[in-house]
Amino acid sequence: MKAILRSMRDSRIFILIFPATFILWLLDPILTETWCQWGLVIFAVAGLTLLLRKILFNTFDMSAAIAKAVETSGGAGQVVMAVAIVMASIMLSVTLWLSR
Repeated sequence: MKAILRSMRDSRIFILIFPATFILWLLDPILTETWCQWGLVIFAVAGLTLLLRKILFNTFDMSAAIAKAVETSGGAGQVVMAVAIVMASIMLSVTLWLSR
């Protein structure tokens, strides 16, 4: 959690998000509301994913496994692909959830 909060200290995130959201709200408030709801759903799905990981893999130290994997270029590539697959599945699940 600390790493996530540390990564949020990048001011470019807020410089990009807030003005764009405000301008989008001026142009289309309904679309802005939909995007904000979608963003909240992503946090809910990410939280559920973390909870399931803690329940199903409670004895598996993910940080140690990643640190060992990135010692080689092949392992680092596999870690990147794993992160990409997880992020894609989260985005798909959120999209499917909102399309109901």
